[in-house]
Amino acid sequence: MSRNCCLAGTHKKGPRDLGGARGRLVSLPDRQNAVSLIKQAVKNGARQSKACEALGLSERTVQRWMQGDDVRVDNRKNADRPEPVNKFVTIQHPVKAYYCNSEQL
Repeated sequence: MSRNCCLAGTHKKGPRDLGGARGRLVSLPDRQNAVSLIKQAVKNGARQSKACEALGLSERTVQRWMQGDDVRVDNRKNADRPEPVNKFVTIQHPVKAYYCNSEQL
């Protein structure tokens, strides 16, 4: 018998209603739309967890998106990321290529 996640009763997470895979960047208009739909559902008597589940979001994600009553912008694109310490320097490339292509290896 092959290993199949469906046989164990678990299912692979499907695509999200907001599009893309988990961890993707969600645009501000999409975030605002999703939050307004969730707020409207809660106002009409639904639980926040069920409203989030209907959109394919976790409650924690919606909490991270919120700042007071406003929806925050995703700033991952604008983050300052340091250069990796193991990044090759252009001077190192010919030397490493020589040793990697040598017959001693």
